[in-house]
Amino acid sequence: MRFLISRQRCSEPSAPHVPIVKFQSAYFEKYLWEGVEAYYSLIQEAKDLGLLVIGDVKRGDIGSTSAAYAAAHLAESPFNDLEAVVPDAITINPIAGLDSIEPFVQVAKTKARGYSRW
Repeated sequence: MRFLISRQRCSEPSAPHVPIVKFQSAYFEKYLWEGVEAYYSLIQEAKDLGLLVIGDVKRGDIGSTSAAYAAAHLAESPFNDLEAVVPDAITINPIAGLDSIEPFVQVAKTKARGYSRW
């Protein structure tokens, strides 16, 4: 895939100089499953280099949908045979009120992950 940024061009040169990287998921999601695969590959590569990773996902919706987003972006995979690669923290959008951020707060607390309101 032509937009996939290789480890040698992105994470490796940055690792000695920065402790954290932030990947904007929308720029990957627009390329459908291949883009999402690239997003998670970069997260894994950055973690392998010892970097903390922020997933700039800006999620926030009604409670049940936010709960699904929180599980998808902050929790381990529900399938035993799949290894989850998730960011250390994500951005969220509280535009729909407290109900929209509560699931993220709960998952972040139980999984020792972070979130930032946008």
